[in-house]
Amino acid sequence: MIKLFISWIEMATNFLKIFRLSSFGSLILKRFEYIIKNFSVGKN
Repeated sequence: MIKLFISWIEMATNFLKIFRLSSFGSLILKRFEYIIKNFSVGKN
């Protein structure tokens, strides 16, 4: 169960690396981070 979870995390991180390399992915990532920052600031 734990091994499966670890392999899933590795798969997700590899996907994120590839996703971040693409300009479209980085654009979405920046937008997502911006939304999260605004959301966390709005909560406090």
